Amino acid sequence: MNSLLTPENLQFNYFAAIMMFFIGLYTMTASRNLIRLLIGLEITSKGVMLAFVSVGSALGAMSFVQALIIIMIGVEAVVVATGLILIIRAYKQRGNVDPTKLSGLKG
Repeated sequence: MNSLLTPENLQFNYFAAIMMFFIGLYTMTASRNLIRLLIGLEITSKGVMLAFVSVGSALGAMSFVQALIIIMIGVEAVVVATGLILIIRAYKQRGNVDPTKLSGLKG
C-alpha cells in the first residue's frame, strides 16, 4: 500500500499544506462575506493540521500529533458553531453578511 506519509511524499505534503494555508489566507483577505471568511479560516486550519501530521510522521511523534489534532478539531468545532450563530444573528438583524456593513454591531 502506498502511503502519503512516506519520506518520499513529505515534500508533496508540505507543499499541499502551504498551498492550503495560503488559499485560506487569501480567501479570508479577499472576501466580503462572513461565510467565506469562516470557510477560509477552516481551509487555513486544515493546512496547519496537514503540516502537523507531516512533521509528526517525519519525526516519529504521531501519538503527540494525533492528540494535538484532536484538540484542534474540538476547538475548531466550537469556533465554527459560534461563528455560524453570530453570522445567522447578524443576517437576521441586518439582512446581509457583509462585514463592512455591520457597523451597528460595534461596541
